Amino acid sequence: TEEFDAVDEQQQQQAAKGPVSREEFCKDMGKLETHLTNSFEALMGMTTYPNSYECICSGELGLNLQINCFLQYSDGGEVFVNEEKIIFRLDKESGAYQLAETSWNDSSFGSFEPQEVFSLSDGVLSSCEASGCSSCTICPDKLSIDVDCGGLQGGLEYTFECGDGYTGSFLNTFDFGVITEEFDAVDEQQQQQAAKGPVSREEFCKDMGKLETHLTNSFEALMGMTTYPNSY
Repeated sequence: TEEFDAVDEQQQQQAAKGPVSREEFCKDMGKLETHLTNSFEALMGMTTYPNSYECICSGELGLNLQINCFLQYSDGGEVFVNEEKIIFRLDKESGAYQLAETSWNDSSFGSFEPQEVFSLSDGVLSSCEASGCSSCTICPDKLSIDVDCGGLQGGLEYTFECGDGYTGSFLNTFDFGVITEEFDAVDEQQQQQAAKGPVSREEFCKDMGKLETHLTNSFEALMGMTTYPNSY
């Protein structure tokens, strides 16, 4: 069961704090990482897990925000990676990011594709899909998930009904509060580009450091690493 008093207290604390900028939120995601680690420990029946999640922000400024969180763990002598991902879309009228999609994947399922994907509308779960499963439905309480993955093979099968309190992605139970865009930063970036003006093919090809850095950062986010020994 959910502890609504704890949830209410968390929401009151967030309301008292007010909105946070994208930069500010991504600079310190300790609470999110702790929530994910605690949720994983509860799922696995452990009180303290040796590793913890590491979260990375990406996405296009002024358009969307994506957060990927990774946890490397061992089970039965094998090493696996659990990934939680959330996508926000920017509401340009309010300047706030709106929850759009959450998902989770675990390499124990033998695929890089998400095992479960959840769509949200106005911050509320609206639909879900589960890979290799016969059904996935949002329960009437808009929190729990009814999912039938009994057809999966290799000991990976699982089934939950609405009364079981299964909530899917650990991200579905975290209160992100209000995350806002920093329009000044966007304007400054646009002004710098406008001031610089067009660049020639020769000039661009002479220095592609920003492109190479972008590709390397994207690869590190995909692989769940903070610093990769090589670069593009």
